[in-house]
Amino acid sequence: MSAYVIELQQKVTLVRNTWAVLYTGADGQQSQVAQVAQKRFSLKEAVRIDSPAGDPLAFIQGRKVLEIAGTYDVVDASGAVLASIAKDFKRSIGRSTYRVSVPGAELVVQERSQARAIGRRAWGLVQMVVEIPWFLPIQFDVVRADATAVAAPVATIDRLMKLRDHYRVEVMEPALDWRVATAMAVAADAFMNR
Repeated sequence: MSAYVIELQQKVTLVRNTWAVLYTGADGQQSQVAQVAQKRFSLKEAVRIDSPAGDPLAFIQGRKVLEIAGTYDVVDASGAVLASIAKDFKRSIGRSTYRVSVPGAELVVQERSQARAIGRRAWGLVQMVVEIPWFLPIQFDVVRADATAVAAPVATIDRLMKLRDHYRVEVMEPALDWRVATAMAVAADAFMNR
């Protein structure tokens, strides 16, 4: 198994956030492997990852109702836990940070640039007065929790500059389940401002 790329392309609907999930393997071939749906305005987070035919592949489930520093379990269709994603509330004050537990590893997902993260938060205050979208990319690095500062990332998550949210997840460690990589991108997008 070799490195791969996941792309999430958002589709705009009134009732839910939806994304098409495209997988690109080492051979360069791209195919849609899933669709993701998140209900808006729900009290307890529940995100579905379905096959293109609509069969359930995984779920992202909030453990509690309306948490600021929530913990979400990524489970497969049978209910087996693939990963847990927890927002690190203290570190997220400066830049959005998540802790991800997968079998055999603890990962940290964090916005790449401290300055850009602070600028994005300040821009959020401007948006309260004038609706002008954030114009710079939002980028995350996924590293092992015990890694040194110079360690190569396990994966990167980049929001591409397009009209709708479009995320590119490059996974350098092929053992990372693509459903977990998808869930990390969904967390980076949907849960970022909580």
